[in-house]
Amino acid sequence: MVRKHGQHRTVGSRDWRLFGGHQDFEPNELGNREPAELFGIGATYGTLAAGKDADIVIWPGDPFELMEAPTHVLIRGREIDLVSRQTLLRDRYMELLGLAD
Repeated sequence: MVRKHGQHRTVGSRDWRLFGGHQDFEPNELGNREPAELFGIGATYGTLAAGKDADIVIWPGDPFELMEAPTHVLIRGREIDLVSRQTLLRDRYMELLGLAD
């Protein structure tokens, strides 16, 4: 969710000028492509392209907000089940307390 705000790009409420002074870029470039190239693994990592390895996390909103949680996680092309003992316990007690959706 990249949008213009004033004269610089922001993602959510984050000011991307803080990251190395870059102003004209997409967050994916600075957070993924450039580090992969820096470490010499840009041929297989760093961008979403056929034949490359990628882990993807999908958020419904701003991932920097503490109350947000990912809806999907894909590691090496396989979706990871987000249900854990902790989420089951949370849901159980939310229901017992009458706080469930």
